[in-house]
Amino acid sequence: MNEKIGFAAGEIWNILREKDELSVSKLKSELKKKSFSDLETSMALGWLLRENKINFKETKSGARKSQNVSLK
Repeated sequence: MNEKIGFAAGEIWNILREKDELSVSKLKSELKKKSFSDLETSMALGWLLRENKINFKETKSGARKSQNVSLK
C-alpha cells in the first residue's frame, strides 16, 4: 500500500503542476479516474503536506466552503 500512496502523491504533484490549484473534491475525482481510492488520495495529500510540498486554502462562497490545494 505504501508504494501506491507514493504513486498517488506523484499523480497529485503532476495534476497540480498542470492545473495550479484544485479543490480537494476535484482532486479526488481526478485520482479516482486513475484507480486510486479516497483513502489513498487522502494519505498522499497528508504525505505531501507533511513534506511541505503543498498548500491548503479554505475558500467560502456563501454558505459553501471548499478546500483548495496548490503546490508550494
